[in-house]
Amino acid sequence: MKNICLLLCLGLYAHFSFSQDPVLTDNNWYIDYMFIDDTEHPSPIGGIGIIDPNLYFETSDVYGIIDPFSDSFFAQVDYHPTDPIFTLFDMGITLPGCQAYCEFAGLYFQLLAGDFIENTFEYSVVNNSDGSLSLTITDMEGDFAVFNDFPPLGIEDFSNDSIQIYPNPVSEILNINSKLPWSEFFVYDMWGRQVLEGGSSTSSMDVSELHSGTYLIMIEAGMDRFIKKFTKN
Repeated sequence: MKNICLLLCLGLYAHFSFSQDPVLTDNNWYIDYMFIDDTEHPSPIGGIGIIDPNLYFETSDVYGIIDPFSDSFFAQVDYHPTDPIFTLFDMGITLPGCQAYCEFAGLYFQLLAGDFIENTFEYSVVNNSDGSLSLTITDMEGDFAVFNDFPPLGIEDFSNDSIQIYPNPVSEILNINSKLPWSEFFVYDMWGRQVLEGGSSTSSMDVSELHSGTYLIMIEAGMDRFIKKFTKN
């Protein structure tokens, strides 16, 4: 009986005790390649218009996105108090349908979801010689994915200063300040669902009706698309 009680207590502790690693939550992670069942799968993502990061950590949630117009992955997360380990649970996938990189996205979501009950990963972060970071997450089967903290060629990063949004966090009105002529914007939640859109006739938008949380705004400027992240209070 004591052994059973101990196991139950440990199980409860596992889902209520965490200490997230700031290196995970403070960086944007762009997938480079996966290695599944002894086969390498390089990322096909390139060009413009892909919402990043492909893996996004918050205090208690994780989101995986390959294409903003397609399915996306979400889960709750527990971080091990001392070791570089995290466990995903209460997971799901939105189902708007796949529009791009479908085979790669399917493998990626399968890696993240595991048995769709609980999936534990070890992770490591490497400081590269050029100052960038690389993240590797490895499941209990030995399959893994490698991410960088910089976007693939042709994708604009959040930090690009050509277009700014303010205030951030925002409660009611979000403004766009651009050094470039731009045509339209689209706002997505972290499940990849479009929640707002507008044109360049206005440089501000009312976000007061949005639920509190993290959102991504994609701004089209000529042949380029810029992605910014903001928080709705």
